[in-house]
Amino acid sequence: MGDAGHALERLLEDERKLLLAGKMRELEAVAQEKRKLFDNLDVGLSKPQLDILRQKSKINHRLYRSALEGLKAASARIAAVREAQNGFATYTRDGQSAQLIVNRAARSTTA
Repeated sequence: MGDAGHALERLLEDERKLLLAGKMRELEAVAQEKRKLFDNLDVGLSKPQLDILRQKSKINHRLYRSALEGLKAASARIAAVREAQNGFATYTRDGQSAQLIVNRAARSTTA
C-alpha cells in the first residue's frame, strides 16, 4: 500500500477511535483529511489492500449510523423532558383531551 493508502488506513482507525469515544467535534477534521487522502490515493492498490480499507470504512459507517441514532434518541428524550415540564396531555372520562399543568412551586422542597 502506498503512503496515502497507509495514511488512510491509520486515519480510518483514528476515526473509529473518535467515534467510539464520542468525540464528534473532532470528526470534521478527519473528514477533511480523508478527502485529501482519497485524492492522493494510489490507483494501483491491490485487492487485499482495498479490502482492508473497505472493511474499516464499513465499520466506521456503522459507527456513524449508531452515533446518529443515539443523538436522535437523546434529542427526543430532551424534548420529552421539556414537554413534561410544561404539563402533559391526557383525556377526561368523556374522552376529551385535557392539558395537565405541572405546579412547579408544589414540587420544590426546602431543607
